[in-house]
Amino acid sequence: GRAILCHWYNTVVHDDEGRIIGLASLVNDVTDRKHSEDINKILFAISNAVSTTRNLEELYRLIHTLLGEILDVTNFYIAIVNKENQTLTFPYFVDTVEKTVSPVNEFKPGKSLTGLVVSKRKPLLLRSKRLEQLSQEDALMGPAPKIWMGVPIIIQDDVIGVIAVQSYTNPDLYTEKDLDILASISDQVAISVDRKRAEDELRESEKRYRHLFDHAPAGMFEIDFRTPKFIEVNSILCDFTGFSEKELLSMNPLDILTPESQNQYMEIYQNALARKPMPADVEFEVITKSGEKICVILNSDYLYENDKLYGARVVVHDITERKRLENMILQSEKMMSVGGLAAGMAHEINNPLAGMIQNAQVIYN
Repeated sequence: GRAILCHWYNTVVHDDEGRIIGLASLVNDVTDRKHSEDINKILFAISNAVSTTRNLEELYRLIHTLLGEILDVTNFYIAIVNKENQTLTFPYFVDTVEKTVSPVNEFKPGKSLTGLVVSKRKPLLLRSKRLEQLSQEDALMGPAPKIWMGVPIIIQDDVIGVIAVQSYTNPDLYTEKDLDILASISDQVAISVDRKRAEDELRESEKRYRHLFDHAPAGMFEIDFRTPKFIEVNSILCDFTGFSEKELLSMNPLDILTPESQNQYMEIYQNALARKPMPADVEFEVITKSGEKICVILNSDYLYENDKLYGARVVVHDITERKRLENMILQSEKMMSVGGLAAGMAHEINNPLAGMIQNAQVIYN
């Protein structure tokens, strides 16, 4: 009952006098070759899916669609194992009997079909008799299928998940050849999942960094010494300086420093080139767009590539108000010192004057 794909070649047969007397036919079964071509096409498509899908969920959906071209994937799922937390999750699940499936906490590999693949680390094709036996041993989660096929997703010699298909009605739906096909595709799925997970983690990390960068209670910027230009600035730095983001990104960072601070920064830059130890916080004077001078502390993280300095990430704290208060306190302390000195001098002058006045009063009387 298996359909095959054939190439049919006809050749005209002639007699000795050149008259057509019949046809000779040659039939080639090219089913396997066509199947191999389809598998290669799917492997290539899964590899490309990393760059065409936006996230893991889309990647899983596309893998399901692509596998449907060569296998019956009516009942299909991808399970992900987290051995550290001992959990089993199902980020992609399509089933005609179970509409939803819950994550498994305290996942034990020997207590489910998925767990068998994880523990044995190899593809499994389980038929009705074996499935009935496992069901009696309470080693199944959910309804027992008539046939089940699962392969491990292995990344860096670690089983991180399982791809599985099953049927509740046809016990002969899958063959060992189908298992080989699914196993061969699982390698490419593993590579694609690993790359997409790394992309998603990087994107999430960049998102968190961007949020912190934009909403930090301090000015922040990144500079490229090769240009030299600002390449990133946040809104707080714009508030400090009075310049817009567009204006700052077009400027040399030295342009917003006073001449004295420019010389100071160039000295620090030379030390950074030589990788000499530098203080964590350094005070500079910045000239705002309105021409006002403000005092800031810069905390710099210098960036190197192949041991060459190319940039810095810098946190900026405006300490102008703090410096003003410190100067006021210093002036107040100076005034108190002058007042104390004056009181002391008055006391020293009053002592002899009191004696003189007392003697004058005695003489007068």
